[in-house]
Amino acid sequence: MLRLSRMVGIGFLLLSLITFVGRLFGVPLGNGLANVPLGPAGEPVTITIWYGTEKRDWLEASKASFERTNPSVNGHPIIIQLRGVGSAEMAERIGREQFAAGDPLPTVASPAASLWLPVMDQEWAARNSTPLIATGNEAPQPLVLTPLVLVAWQQRADVLWPNGATNGEFWTRIHTALTAENWAAIGGDPQWGQVKFGHTSPLLSNSGAQALVLMAYGYHNKTSGLSVADVTDPDFVTWLSEIQRTIPQFGESTGTFMNEMVLKGPGAYDMALVYENLAIGQVDAQTKNGRIEQAQGRQGQPIRIYYPPATTISDHPYAILQAPWVTADQRAAAVKFRDFLLAQPQQEQALQFGFRPANPNVAIATSDPQNPFVRYRDFGVQVQIDQQVETPAAQTLTELLEVWRRGRFV
Repeated sequence: MLRLSRMVGIGFLLLSLITFVGRLFGVPLGNGLANVPLGPAGEPVTITIWYGTEKRDWLEASKASFERTNPSVNGHPIIIQLRGVGSAEMAERIGREQFAAGDPLPTVASPAASLWLPVMDQEWAARNSTPLIATGNEAPQPLVLTPLVLVAWQQRADVLWPNGATNGEFWTRIHTALTAENWAAIGGDPQWGQVKFGHTSPLLSNSGAQALVLMAYGYHNKTSGLSVADVTDPDFVTWLSEIQRTIPQFGESTGTFMNEMVLKGPGAYDMALVYENLAIGQVDAQTKNGRIEQAQGRQGQPIRIYYPPATTISDHPYAILQAPWVTADQRAAAVKFRDFLLAQPQQEQALQFGFRPANPNVAIATSDPQNPFVRYRDFGVQVQIDQQVETPAAQTLTELLEVWRRGRFV
């Protein structure tokens, strides 16, 4: 009995000591004490996501929501690091393991479109015997979707397509306009000067590469099976060159390029190929007091959105890497964050950023009055995409980029 009392007394003293130390150092007590990780088991698992910058705002908001859930994996708290990198640069640097000193090594690669994954894989396979991209439950999955669209100032578009941008005239009219002497030569105002078209650099930006792919498909009047022979065809190369030589400067970032077009107005660009989510963001900025009207904005006219007869979709894949520097816990943590991003709340939030949900259970058009896909139909926004082109093989894309590089358009 005496021994039992002594044990109880010692236990009480130990508990009192733990309580004192806990309060001294700010450790939460009560039931939470048992959940405070001690030693190696409590060390955080950090995952670094290299991502295409087009989805920065949505990813940052989602990361904040994820962190509020106090996520963990195998007893380790999860820390998310986000690093914005251009899609083409991402594929090249990861595939070739070209990391600068201090670079956080990627756990996940999330370029703007899946077409960059084979390019990255091809670069990696040339230097390594083990696969780079995880498979099975960790295989790449799309996060959000956004098609490539043409944005044009209303007055210019009315001259370019007086009867609407019909399928057979889309690329033909753009080529005709760009090879004409000026707007007056195709029925426009002489004061508008030359026809000014733009897209980002295909060597630095996903949207620039997608622009070349659409032009190649459009020239050959096909939507699948784009081949090396197609993109190296001399007549196509001449046709493409006639368009590219009219572009004064190729932007590095689609978001920056879109902002520049709006700020500088039709004096800089009459029309440009950009992502739908960025175009929706600019339309939203042009509306006044939330009213749906033909907002004039600073340029005295709205921009309108046009969908190519067959477009390409940026699916923002989430590719977990199984490179030597990635641990099993990091891959497990990456899966947990991926599943969070694909859950209904985050996919519905993506709508507000102008993205289409990748989760098929989340509708694009909803009853929400703030839903941009319903709200901005008068500006050309479409819920249905008529047709998509097939993603070309890595070899075809590489050759197309080389054709552009040899053209010395940079």
